[in-house]
Amino acid sequence: MSKICFKRTDGFIPGTLNTGNLTHLDHLSLQKLGLHPQVLPRTMCSVIVQRKGKTLRGIGIMNDAGGVEFCESGNLEDPVSLSKNGILFIPLKSRCVARICNMFVDFLDYLSFKTFQEHSVMTFPSDCDYIIINHPSNFLFAMVKSDVYDNINLFMPNNIYGRTITLSIMSRNPLHTTDCSLHYQGFEHFRDFVHSLMSRKGQRWI
Repeated sequence: MSKICFKRTDGFIPGTLNTGNLTHLDHLSLQKLGLHPQVLPRTMCSVIVQRKGKTLRGIGIMNDAGGVEFCESGNLEDPVSLSKNGILFIPLKSRCVARICNMFVDFLDYLSFKTFQEHSVMTFPSDCDYIIINHPSNFLFAMVKSDVYDNINLFMPNNIYGRTITLSIMSRNPLHTTDCSLHYQGFEHFRDFVHSLMSRKGQRWI
């Protein structure tokens, strides 16, 4: 595993951040959420954080600022940013901006979207760029970055935080923004909706 010293974490005392390839247990944890292994990007990694003699294990993905978006094993519901806050931008094509952008609050909802596209008769636009906000402090930067798109599809949580983001972007670009959370009302996160759908269909990726 590679070692990265980091200055700051959300909820963790600074220490040593170790990253490596996803383990079998990591894959099992993701599969319990209904996530298909084929949708996992290459930047997904196994993460070990050491602090005051305690070892925290989980999964993560590198953000654009060089930090890691981390979920502790057993709590794959609340990603936090380690080392540096940053959005995660995933372009459809390198060095070329697509006409459409799908925006998510964290990488678990993005992975759920990719799984959903593989296994659902209902589809959303997928020939697009992806912006993942990750941390609330990245919101303004993500909003400005989305200005260049003809269509912005928002997959925000059905809570106060998600609604605030949706209303802010829709007021800035009212003719170009779609609130996709209407399709999963009754679920707080898009990933909850996908997990429920996959569970009803009895999908297993093991």
